[in-house]
Amino acid sequence: MRRPVHPLLLAAFPIVSMYSVVPGRSDAGEILSAVAITVAIVALLWMIVAAAYRDGDKSALLVSASLLVVVLVPESLFRYVEHSPLANWGLGRTRYVLAAATLLLSGIAVLLYRTRRPLDRWTAVANVAGAGLLVVPLLALGSFQIRTFATGTRTGPHIATPRSTHAVPAPPDIYYIIFDRYGDRRTMASYGVDNDTLYAFLTNHGFYIARDSHANYIKTSLSVSSSLNMAYHDDLAQNPGPESANWLPINYRLREHAVGRFLKEQGYTYIHAGSWWWPTHANRNADENINFFSAVPHPVMLLFHQPLIQPITAALRSAAIDDRLQQWHRVRRQLAELERVADRPEPTFVFAHILVPHPPYVFDADGSYVSFDMESRRSTRDNYRNQVLFANQMIVHFVRTILSRSSSPPVILLQGDEGP
Repeated sequence: MRRPVHPLLLAAFPIVSMYSVVPGRSDAGEILSAVAITVAIVALLWMIVAAAYRDGDKSALLVSASLLVVVLVPESLFRYVEHSPLANWGLGRTRYVLAAATLLLSGIAVLLYRTRRPLDRWTAVANVAGAGLLVVPLLALGSFQIRTFATGTRTGPHIATPRSTHAVPAPPDIYYIIFDRYGDRRTMASYGVDNDTLYAFLTNHGFYIARDSHANYIKTSLSVSSSLNMAYHDDLAQNPGPESANWLPINYRLREHAVGRFLKEQGYTYIHAGSWWWPTHANRNADENINFFSAVPHPVMLLFHQPLIQPITAALRSAAIDDRLQQWHRVRRQLAELERVADRPEPTFVFAHILVPHPPYVFDADGSYVSFDMESRRSTRDNYRNQVLFANQMIVHFVRTILSRSSSPPVILLQGDEGP
């Protein structure tokens, strides 16, 4: 093929590659959405470059070269160079590598602009190379989709909706809040967090603290889907089996959970507050979804954290391209929205998946924003501890607000899915 399509193929490659590592973690809809967004961004960039070059082959080759240097260079290679000093000079410091990449791409841009030679052969080679990169991940994704359709393991056995034995005259509001990777007391102590003050506050406000509790599973999909269906996944250990990489049946149960169905049958309004993570970012069965910055799949946002793009992302400080800043805004705005639920007259069920203290560590102990550079300079222990301390402040404020604004006593469940 002599017409250039290689920039679009290279745009799709990192996304398809990420999804192909564990093809059962996401469904086809999210994959297609992520690829479409990435290809659209690169197509727009290509159009801008083409307007300057007035030559399709030249502009396509420059865009593909930029993708190779800036996006597709393995991060491990960058990190290797980064930690390889030359005569005590930080050879791989980001600013130097970024400058070198800029000079390289500038040289390629000038060379392409000045050349008068036909570039048909280079275009054909680039097209073949771009298509070749996609073969392996597409085969992995395609074979997985075929297997799940053939074996009927896209959804798995359905969990029956529980039946009510009697009507409740004044059903209370129910808040089920998951703070992802919030550990137990002993775990928190190993991170330097003393939770006695938080536990005393909760106990004084009518909470029961399950001090010796353990996670039912070690992964969020397994843990939360089990809780929301009030059942273990023993049947899925038989089919598709304990060694299966197919997460679709688990994620299906996470979205089509029995608790939500049951409470809606009892007249509850179901409000779902999701995360950036696809299985919980929204729920089609909810009466209302509360989320922010959830339109772009997370793998697309990860591209803005490539070593050569990260400094630009950090400098712009725009939530549109910085998923860390998105997370900082999302958590605070979601909890603020959920506090207003207490003003609703109808019985309401709230499920919220709060990805705190789960990484990225974007909250300091006082709630201020932690930049990527600041997080990198601190230890994981300090970052986790600071995020827990602010999570505790959010919990206290949320509980106080809900209890003070509720016309009748609500049911509030605060839980971690698994520890750090």
